[in-house]
Amino acid sequence: MQNKNRQLQKKPPKGIGPVGLFSKRARTCLLTLCAIALVCFVLLPLGLDRIGAVNIHSAFAMANFDSAPSPTPQALDESVAPAVGEAPAATPTPSPMDAVQVFNYSLLQLHDDYPAVETLQLRLMELGYLDSDEPGTTYNEATMEAVSMFQRTLDTQITGIADSELQTRLYSSEATVYEVRLGAEGSDVRSMQNLLKELGYYEGKVNGYFGVATEEALKQFQQKNGMDTDGIFNLDDRDLLYSDDAKPKIDPTPTPKPTQKPTATKKPSSATPKPSKTDSGSAGTSERTPAPTDPPSGGNSSAEEEQYPTGGSFNASGNVSGVISVASAQVGKRYVRGDEGPNTFDCSGLVYYCLSQNGVSVGRRSASSYSQNESWALISSMSDLKKGDLLFFRDDDSSRVSHTGIYIGGGTMIDASSSNGKVVKRSCTTSYWTRNFVCARRVF
Repeated sequence: MQNKNRQLQKKPPKGIGPVGLFSKRARTCLLTLCAIALVCFVLLPLGLDRIGAVNIHSAFAMANFDSAPSPTPQALDESVAPAVGEAPAATPTPSPMDAVQVFNYSLLQLHDDYPAVETLQLRLMELGYLDSDEPGTTYNEATMEAVSMFQRTLDTQITGIADSELQTRLYSSEATVYEVRLGAEGSDVRSMQNLLKELGYYEGKVNGYFGVATEEALKQFQQKNGMDTDGIFNLDDRDLLYSDDAKPKIDPTPTPKPTQKPTATKKPSSATPKPSKTDSGSAGTSERTPAPTDPPSGGNSSAEEEQYPTGGSFNASGNVSGVISVASAQVGKRYVRGDEGPNTFDCSGLVYYCLSQNGVSVGRRSASSYSQNESWALISSMSDLKKGDLLFFRDDDSSRVSHTGIYIGGGTMIDASSSNGKVVKRSCTTSYWTRNFVCARRVF
């Protein structure tokens, strides 16, 4: 009996124990509550944190997008380009978000005609890869050449195509300003070699390739003229090389003044000479009869331009008419940086060609250097212009003269245009040119 009582005492009551503490229904409720707690206090906070991080990332990307230049449009895009003459919006230094910015730009290439090309040209002008001019919307050969020069500086494949990656680097605040190094080639190198040869520094072939001989000649030029002797051709070197201040390799020997021998004084003649007669039979000093090719005096009517047809042959008569005749015959010829004819020109190269064809002894100089030639009369106002005057302009971001043209009357000029990619006859009284006019020089 006692043993039976002991067994009953050792057996736990029904419903009590590891399993029997809760009923099946209670256990189900408890597990449900635990799952809800796990979702509310663990998984949900983690999800909210991740969503917040994505939102911050997106906001940062949008901030970069807003600060970058306007994206280049697709073929049917009608986005508005910046106003003519305005510089492209500043772009932050490339960051980890550059991968997002790259897709903001559409590919631009030869013959494209979009407002975005205008922004591209302005940036290329700002960095010195494209000569200053009123920008346009056409992606011409001069623009392609400028893009190629920028690619040359980056040491990447030269295609002349402005893809997304190139535009991202071009608009960066760390974009490299124009320079030419060993191994480069192009029309600008050929022009540099020509001038170094004229100054006595370069003795090799003028082939447009920046080899060891060209580098050595450039270093000698830099050393003689007090520049950094690094063998890299930059904008400062270019400005000096195309100016009257460039020193030749060998200083010219000063020409001794001739000694004059005293001459015997002649006795005055007692006979009085008879007065000479002009063609009309009257006495007096004869006057030069204007040649048929002399320009008409005064007035700038558009009718006066008609006597200078563009293209074809020209009459280099050695005066204003001759200069305009030569310039008119070059209209339509291709623009190439550093060239001075007879088939391709840049702006100062065209002026040099027209003057030299008319017997004006002048060196191959830049627009800035020509504007400082004090042997030519200075014209300070566009209202005082006469046909044949040389026009000089700056751009919107600089006070330095960077473009030149030849005035032909009627508010019109002939100039080699980088934005048009050729020699053109166009108005010089647009808002861009009038606000950027610096001065004019009268050669004749």
